[in-house]
Amino acid sequence: MFKKTLALIFAISMVLGASASPVLDKRSTCQLGNLLPSGGGGNALCSAHCVKQGNVHGGHCNDDDVCVCNH
Repeated sequence: MFKKTLALIFAISMVLGASASPVLDKRSTCQLGNLLPSGGGGNALCSAHCVKQGNVHGGHCNDDDVCVCNH
């Protein structure tokens, strides 16, 4: 069940990423991921977002639930 939920959230974030503004996309990855019961999915989605944009170091969600790509 957990893997299906994570896959669904990842798919939704990729669809949103294709059509959303950069600010909305950075916020939505963290907020969607934090809907998971474990609460750690936001960082995973944020990291995937940063890798998708060419940043090999990934990223994390800050205290305001905004995705910050690592340098």
